[in-house]
Amino acid sequence: MGSGENWIGYHVLSHLALHWSLRKKDRPVPAFLIFDQPTQAYYPPDSVEGGLDEIEKDDDRTAVQSLFKLMSVACDEIGSGFQLIVLDHAHLKDVWFEDAIVQQWRGNAALVPYDWPES
Repeated sequence: MGSGENWIGYHVLSHLALHWSLRKKDRPVPAFLIFDQPTQAYYPPDSVEGGLDEIEKDDDRTAVQSLFKLMSVACDEIGSGFQLIVLDHAHLKDVWFEDAIVQQWRGNAALVPYDWPES
């Protein structure tokens, strides 16, 4: 399969294409898909914040933007009722990306609140 970029591209594209095809044929398939850190191949291991300035090469920056644009376009094509959940450190400064964010879990705003073990 080649590099991490190829592997991620095939993985994301395959899953989105399956959802698109099955939903267009009115097949009973869950209306959501979850990707966990699809940009991991582009970020250095010690990266925490996920800004594009943390990616060293311009080609990698472009690839991350293209990957998220692909996900956005695919969601529009799949249609209403479909939800794509992406858990990632990346944060693009594009309007379409910002509009797609529902929740940011950073710092004290975590998926699992820090005070749960105490309660």
